[in-house]
Amino acid sequence: MLQTETPSQPVDALMANAALQGQVVSAMAGRLMELEKHSRALGDSIERQLHALTAATSALLRRPVAVYVGDHLALVRMLNGLLMYADSRDLSIAPHLLIEGLWEPGLTAFFLSAIRPGAIVVDIGANMGYFTLLAAQATGPQGRVYAMEPHPRSFEILQRNVAVNWLAERVRCIRCAVLDGPRQTKLHTTSTCLGSSSLFATGVPEGNFRFEDTVDVAAKTLDELVQEKVDVVKIDAEGSEPFILDGMRSVIARSPNIKIVMEFNRSALEAAGRAPNEFLEKIRELGFAIRQLTWEGQILDGAQMNLEIPISTLILMKT
Repeated sequence: MLQTETPSQPVDALMANAALQGQVVSAMAGRLMELEKHSRALGDSIERQLHALTAATSALLRRPVAVYVGDHLALVRMLNGLLMYADSRDLSIAPHLLIEGLWEPGLTAFFLSAIRPGAIVVDIGANMGYFTLLAAQATGPQGRVYAMEPHPRSFEILQRNVAVNWLAERVRCIRCAVLDGPRQTKLHTTSTCLGSSSLFATGVPEGNFRFEDTVDVAAKTLDELVQEKVDVVKIDAEGSEPFILDGMRSVIARSPNIKIVMEFNRSALEAAGRAPNEFLEKIRELGFAIRQLTWEGQILDGAQMNLEIPISTLILMKT
């Protein structure tokens, strides 16, 4: 049962802003209809006004809109038109979704460019489902998306997001951690940065958040979960990445054109007992070339890369 709570002043302002946007769109749409009726009789000048007003209305409709719905949830219309629930307490992805309708623009652009209609996509560490929704939209009804998320709150929101966009036929949501073998393990959780929950309790940047609880979760290998050729994999697992790659060797072997987009978090890897530079060598031994993706979407290789920075995004492609 959903809990009710009194919206704060920022939430009131957010809802008032959404209502105001609706009024403006309605007024502009009425004006657009009037101009359309008279444009032929009034010549090119009105035609130009009509074109400008149409463009302005279209731009306004593409702006993100967010509404608070209770139970620490806001419902967001993203820039691509998809709907997404976000936990209002989250300090990482939620603020960007609420204000911008977008998260990690460079990664978003590359991720979408890598997915073709009919593709098989895997989202490991799906969180609330941002990249899962993008993948499901991009791959279309002939494709499939596997979304793995162990955090119970994030998984609940992930399922809501798949349902509200009517994507259940092409998305399989699986509540589990992904590792190098099946076992029960513990997930260290936080409510303020849902995507930073981890199987490893150390290595958290001081001042960002604190782990608040632990929950028992099942861990499985990707080889167990996915029995087909895969085109694109996104991995964001807070230090579990080396174990995930060990548990997906069959998937890699059967997928000659696989592309992997992966977070490379040095402190999280060290907390998991894995030396970051040794992990890079292991990636190369698996037959992958490594590229680095910047926040702005630039792809770097060779001497351009700086893999000594604390957190970066890697693109792995078979050589």
